[in-house]
Amino acid sequence: MKKYRYNIFFNKERIGTTQFEQADAPMGVVFGKINFDIDISDANSEYDFIKNFFIKNKIEYIDYQEDKIITTMNIPDLQIISEEGILMNKHEGISISGMAGEGFEITVLGLEQLNILFPNHSKAYHEKMKNITN
Repeated sequence: MKKYRYNIFFNKERIGTTQFEQADAPMGVVFGKINFDIDISDANSEYDFIKNFFIKNKIEYIDYQEDKIITTMNIPDLQIISEEGILMNKHEGISISGMAGEGFEITVLGLEQLNILFPNHSKAYHEKMKNITN
């Protein structure tokens, strides 16, 4: 099965990619690990980088400093574009969360295009439901 890559943009600058490895199909939710492609060498860690990124771009976030966990609510200026150039524009919101040492993930909530953009996740859900009811 081909793994698709989705480009993550903030204010028209590509900041990374994801494969949206996981989903909650009936809820229209997809999420996956962020592979940053912008230079984070000036930061001590991905945690420091993402925190500084949020501060610099005035993105509201919650920071659990003791555990180095950081999370956001909706980030309206984030855009996800598939390899084919399809913009995920029919959703309820996009957020980022993660923990130092474990990486960060991006979540798209209420995605109306889930069946079209992620037929593998939709199919897996329907197969699972079919097996439960049989």
